Amino acid sequence: MTGVYDPVSSVFPGRQNWRLKVRVVRVWDMFPIDEPSRTFSVEMVLVDQMGTRIQASIRKPMMRRFSGSVIEGEAYKMHYFGVVRNLGSYRSTKHEFKLVFHPRTRIMRCDVGNISLHGLSPMNTQEIMSTNGRSDYLVDTIGVMTAVSAEKRSFRDGRMTRVMQMELTDDKGKIQCAMFGNYDMVGDLLHGIGNELPVVVVMFAKVKMYKGEVVLQNVLNTTKILCNPNIPEVETFRDGLTIHDIDILAPMGVIQEDHQSIPLKEEFLASHPRKTIKQLHNTEEDGLFIVLASIVTVIGNANWWYAACKCHRAVTMDGDSYYCSACGMHVQEVSSRFKLKLEVYDGEDTAAFVLFDSDSEMLLGRSCAAMLSDLKDNPPDDVSYLFDDIAGKEVLFKVEKPSDYAFKFDDSFRVKKICCDTSVINEFKDENAVVTPDARVLRVPFPNLDDIPQDDGGRGAIPGEESKDTCVELNPVSLDEVVSPSAKCYGTNESGTSNAAKERVKGKKKLKLKEAVV
Repeated sequence: MTGVYDPVSSVFPGRQNWRLKVRVVRVWDMFPIDEPSRTFSVEMVLVDQMGTRIQASIRKPMMRRFSGSVIEGEAYKMHYFGVVRNLGSYRSTKHEFKLVFHPRTRIMRCDVGNISLHGLSPMNTQEIMSTNGRSDYLVDTIGVMTAVSAEKRSFRDGRMTRVMQMELTDDKGKIQCAMFGNYDMVGDLLHGIGNELPVVVVMFAKVKMYKGEVVLQNVLNTTKILCNPNIPEVETFRDGLTIHDIDILAPMGVIQEDHQSIPLKEEFLASHPRKTIKQLHNTEEDGLFIVLASIVTVIGNANWWYAACKCHRAVTMDGDSYYCSACGMHVQEVSSRFKLKLEVYDGEDTAAFVLFDSDSEMLLGRSCAAMLSDLKDNPPDDVSYLFDDIAGKEVLFKVEKPSDYAFKFDDSFRVKKICCDTSVINEFKDENAVVTPDARVLRVPFPNLDDIPQDDGGRGAIPGEESKDTCVELNPVSLDEVVSPSAKCYGTNESGTSNAAKERVKGKKKLKLKEAVV
């Protein structure tokens, strides 16, 4: 491979004999969210001596041939590629096209000193803010870490995910960056921070809109974070700190929560009125109510999930793609999310309660994607057996009843949160315990504050220690996340609660449930 090399900026479809001399600045695996061990492609970003970046892909048929041949940070001479259009809302480069390895592709490691080690193309905070959270491209930025949040733990896809936020400051302003997953280098840096605030480089981050603010979020396996790297771009950034009056000797700030979370016990025992199901049906009050009931069955069990856009709204098939009416656009990638319509019974009456993704996942102990994965090879006609473990389960429900609930929710009630903690349920049943505002009086004096579980400040459960709070409800900048592959629905349209469904409470199941609530 000798001779003249093509600039990356000149790559276009219709020609395959491209000759490139580039450095690999990032490599990551692509896999289904529910099957992280099943890699279906290896993605990389290449940069040439002109600083132009382009994405390249090694798809599954070529993975064995090129596995281990491309190393992040190394430079290569590369020859012969397929060229396709660069599409999607998570584009790692602004190049119009990307490269695809095929059987004729040839690569050879080489030594080059004139190609940037990271190929940075940083944007300042003002430029990022100007996107209004609508950019299809991943971005780089450099800033001083001026504040950081406590680490949280979010229950997602059947496993705990670590969540941390940091504030980056440059001469144009400040921006927050939410990090999901394993970013130990940030924590390690904070322990040995010394006398100066660190300069942080964030590469390949997604721009999002959260609560009206533009923020950054990492992308699984793709985003790269460098702390105080010894590179020219950071040296240039440091030279401007004094000019723009950014004090790197200031103490590290702390990112506070927008609101203090309510301890679980207080939320279900002392924050909302309690109701029986009969009272819930008959009350003319609007608001949130706490109901203790046992699960009878899942109504319309073939419709327990839906395909969702990144905004979490349902999508519909439109030709070969999906259409999201909430976003007003076609989307190529969707995720699977729970929507369980439960028939519940409190020993006196029945109702239909609707649970969505996070509460359903907590109740079932599995993610929607994982359950669909078990069914994909042989989808049965009747999937009711999937929910056998929750039949008869006693749960505290925080339900919402708007004045137009019969019209809006098809005579069912939307569940805002659930509690399966037996200690809280038992205290709810205890007539001598502090009760919710239904009676408007206190039956016992105020408890000692030391006896009430306190908010942990967002730190989450201590690793290795079983948490008694089984209803952790985190709403981080979870903006989105990496989506799972789309899946086809096996069911038909969801039905409402019928008289026939209510009759199923009779017989042995009814006796069993009565025993459960006595």
